[in-house]
Amino acid sequence: MLATVSNTNTNTNTNTNLNTNTNTNTNANASAGSNFIAFEVSLELIGALAPLVPIVERNDRELGDQIRRAANSVSLNLGEGQRSAKGNRQKHYAIAHGSANEVKAALLVAQAWGWIERSDRALAIMDRLLALLWKLTHRTS
Repeated sequence: MLATVSNTNTNTNTNTNLNTNTNTNTNANASAGSNFIAFEVSLELIGALAPLVPIVERNDRELGDQIRRAANSVSLNLGEGQRSAKGNRQKHYAIAHGSANEVKAALLVAQAWGWIERSDRALAIMDRLLALLWKLTHRTS
């Protein structure tokens, strides 16, 4: 069964201002991703994946679960890394980057099996997120 997902035009302009939060005080009322573009894009990706995962799960429950877990891992590691010390921050960002690549691979696998059609919206968001994560994991300072 081949599912069709509508393609919504998504702005794929990669903003290199990855973390605009310069306040070093931790505010208990602030969200984990406050002013953190990569985190916000990761949540946008989850929204784009939401209609696709149930379709994949109807064909391969484990692959659908893997997409969900990997997408969650991206957001959770970005949230944790944002408030970590430098060494741990880079570790969490690297894990998020790997998980994002895993999501992309799983989508392409589901597409190759014919379970879903190409989702330009999800792939455009994924490309933006991967660019942001590359920048986070290749910082020199």
